[in-house]
Parts: sequence; C-alpha cells; structure tokens
Amino acid sequence: MFTECYYPYTAQAMTDIEIVYFPMSVFESLLRQNNAALVKVVKEMSSIISESEDQIQQLVTPSARQRIVQALKTFEADLGQLQPDGSSKIPYPLRIKELAVMSGTSRETAGQIVKYLVEQNLIDYEHKRFVFKPEFFQDENDD
Repeated sequence: MFTECYYPYTAQAMTDIEIVYFPMSVFESLLRQNNAALVKVVKEMSSIISESEDQIQQLVTPSARQRIVQALKTFEADLGQLQPDGSSKIPYPLRIKELAVMSGTSRETAGQIVKYLVEQNLIDYEHKRFVFKPEFFQDENDD
C-alpha cells in the first residue's frame, strides 16, 4: 500500500468465493480520510504477518512428517469446527495435494503420513474431509 509498486501477492481459494475488486488507489484514498480504518488495517496486517511468521517457523523443518502434521494443525486451527464428541472437523474438502503443497512435500509422502495418522486413530480422512480426534493434539511427540 501507498507505493506505486506492483502488488506481489496471490491467493488461492479452496471453495467457491465471490471477489470484490476495486483499485488500490481508491482503498488508499479511503484510508487517508479515515484514521480509525487505517489503524484497523495496520493492526490486521500486523496480525497476518505475525501469524505467517509463526507458520513459517513451524513448517521449516527437515522432517516431512513434522511439516505435514504441522500443516494439518494449521488447517484445523484456521478451519476446524469443534464437534460434540471433542473432535474437530474441517467442513470443506481438502485434498492430499493441497496438504502436500502447504507442507512442501510430495503428494505421495503426504498421503503416506495421512494414512499413518488414520491407522493410529488420530484422524479420519474420508471423501477429502478431515476429522481430528482429541488425541491428535495431545501427543506433541507425533509432530
């Protein structure tokens, strides 16, 4: 913001979304006229940067298994919905390929780790939907 540089960020949606677009110059003009909105935007951007730094720190490890488990925990924290039995369900389809991209591994490796976690009864994965059992979060040695 407030530069003439090209905006270098992209995003991918995993579900259908509606996008509202308006020129950055319009947004910047509105922020210049409204200090409260500017403060809110700066706080939100700071929060996003801090969260991104935390995710990067947690995902930078030589262990593919740790990266996959951490990526799953991140998906759960961002998208999970608590269920009555104490489990947490992501109500959106999440493919193994998307997990692999987020964790910096191959689809095959991500699939093997997911299969292992299912066999250990820590998660369920059916029809591209993850359910995290409470035990998934209890044993930090599994990351």
